[in-house]
Amino acid sequence: MDLIKYELKHARMRWLAQATSLADHARREASDFLLYRDHESHVADFHSLRHTFVTNLVKAGVQPKDAKELARHSSITLTMDRYAHVSLQDSADALAKLPTIRMSGYAETQVKSEVSPGNRMMQNKASQQWVHHEPIHFHETASPIGKAARPAAFATPRPSRGQGN
Repeated sequence: MDLIKYELKHARMRWLAQATSLADHARREASDFLLYRDHESHVADFHSLRHTFVTNLVKAGVQPKDAKELARHSSITLTMDRYAHVSLQDSADALAKLPTIRMSGYAETQVKSEVSPGNRMMQNKASQQWVHHEPIHFHETASPIGKAARPAAFATPRPSRGQGN
């Protein structure tokens, strides 16, 4: 801890000495830049730098295993759950990267009222008519080595019962 305080103090002194005028020096002197403790009592310590380092690695798209190794942690869980911090803006940016899902004929359809695994009642906003939509069912196929079943790469909808309840 003392090493960080020492380094910050001397870096700040060098930064203040680089001021180009009295006004620039006064502005620099009034700032929190390179202070160990800022005007809100936040402190610059080594542990905070580790959190910032890991968070910046994650934001840069570094793989979790690489972030774990660079932080010299024993588990990815420690790195991702304790050291990587996500802001609300980060979450919004991640959601914005998702592709838009467009389904022909369903553009103005919204789920309304009762929804159960075997029965989906939807109402078309434009016509205000209730339409019955069957859920998609996946067919099982044998694996190439025949030991286990796996879902097919595509879904086949069951035949529709048509409109009605």
